[in-house]
Amino acid sequence: MQARVDAIRRSAQPVEEAVRPLAAVLDDPPDAPLSALVRGVPLGLDDPAFAVAPARRLRQRTERLLAAV
Repeated sequence: MQARVDAIRRSAQPVEEAVRPLAAVLDDPPDAPLSALVRGVPLGLDDPAFAVAPARRLRQRTERLLAAV
């Protein structure tokens, strides 16, 4: 587990930098009903880097969090 945390830390961005592309997408959402972005760059849904199972898990967890608000 520690190796995974270390890998995430090496690739992480400061919050101030990470928020900018998220805010840009929220301000001007893509036309596609489903999209994936990596650091603000669109990622094709057929790209090997796009994993369906984690995307579904993220959606479920996000919906659960939003339902609790």
